[in-house]
Amino acid sequence: MTIVLRLMRTAALFAATLVSGAAIAADSSPWAPGFHSRVRLIAGGRKNDRVLAGIEIALDKGFKTYWRTPGESGLPPRFDWSGSTNVADIELRWPVPERAEEAGSIAYIYGASVTLPLLIKPEQASQPVELNLVVDYGVCKDICIPAHAELRLALPAAGGHGPALDAALMRVPRPLPLAAEGALSILSVQPVAGDKPAFLVRVRTPAGARPRRPDRGRRRSRARRRPGPRPDRR
Repeated sequence: MTIVLRLMRTAALFAATLVSGAAIAADSSPWAPGFHSRVRLIAGGRKNDRVLAGIEIALDKGFKTYWRTPGESGLPPRFDWSGSTNVADIELRWPVPERAEEAGSIAYIYGASVTLPLLIKPEQASQPVELNLVVDYGVCKDICIPAHAELRLALPAAGGHGPALDAALMRVPRPLPLAAEGALSILSVQPVAGDKPAFLVRVRTPAGARPRRPDRGRRRSRARRRPGPRPDRR
C-alpha cells in the first residue's frame, strides 16, 4: 500500500507540473528540430555574479547559419527573451565566425555547429532563473530557409555544460581601444567623403602578414563572370 501511495503521489506531482507549464531544472532543454538543424538551451552554472548558459545550434552536413552581421545575402538570428523569469539582463556573446564568399559577396557564417554563450544577470540572485526563448535563424545551403524554435529551461545552480561554454567564450573577440599595444591593432578610423558611407582604417599587422580588402573576393568573382572574347595574343 505504501508503494502504491508513493507512486500515486509522484504521478500527481508530475501531472501538476505539466498543467502549470513550469520548466524543470536540467542541464539542457530538449532539442527543437528545424530545417536541417536543431537548437537547444544549455546550462553552465554560476560565473562570478552572472549565470552562464548558451544557445547551441547543430546543422546537417553542408548547411550553415549566420553571424549577427551576416553579409549581403544572409539571415541574422533573432532572439526574444520576453517570457523569461528573474532576468534583469542577458548578454549574448558571439564567437568568431567563418568568412565565406557567396555569389560574389562576403558572408560571415557558422558551419556544423555553434554555441552562443549567454551571461545572465538575475533580478534576484537568490532565486532561480527560467529562460523562455523564441528564436528565428536562417539555415542555408543553395538557398536560405528561416527556422523557428521556442525553447524553455529552468537553470540549475550548477550546470554540466560549463566547460563547453567556457571554450565558446574563449572564441569571442575581445574589444580593444584604438592603437592598443600588440602585433594586431586598429590605429585610426576616419570617415571618407562620398556618396556612400566609407571609412579609411589604418591598422598594425604582424610581421609578414598580407591583409586583404573585404571586397577582394567580390571583385574577383565579378571579373570571372565578365563576358567577351579572349584577346588575340598573336
